Amino acid sequence: MKKIIAAVVVIGGLVVYIIISRSAQTTAVVTEATTTSGTIVTQPQGTSTTGSTPPTPTPTPKPVSIYKDGSFTGDNVDAVYGPMQVTAVISGGKLTAVTILKKPTGRGETDQINGAALPTLVQESITAQSANVDGVSGATQSSDGFKSSLTSALVKAKA
Repeated sequence: MKKIIAAVVVIGGLVVYIIISRSAQTTAVVTEATTTSGTIVTQPQGTSTTGSTPPTPTPTPKPVSIYKDGSFTGDNVDAVYGPMQVTAVISGGKLTAVTILKKPTGRGETDQINGAALPTLVQESITAQSANVDGVSGATQSSDGFKSSLTSALVKAKA
């Protein structure tokens, strides 16, 4: 009797295994491939487009530029130790350069601080494509003035 029960359990296990493995084989798996034109094509796994109508490619959406091309001058901002004003240059919808038009000057320490801080702020803004960058330690007033002027320039550049 024990041998019969054991045989039924083994056979039942095999039947369940076969059902599960067949179910997994018939489940459609969709794969994606990107064509050389940048479109995404989806096709069920195990099928071929040879000799049949190829699947319709889904076009890849193009990124939308948030800025229009040109040079945009920001507001003249009071940076405590003097005025700060920048121009943002937009090319191909991207911030490509920031020119300092006015900066606080006349005090040795201010000139030294701005000489170190402003190039850093310009590079970080171009990398971030925004005026939303960290200020430079020790140059809080100049950093705030720079970011404020650049923000107003980028508002003017909005597409």
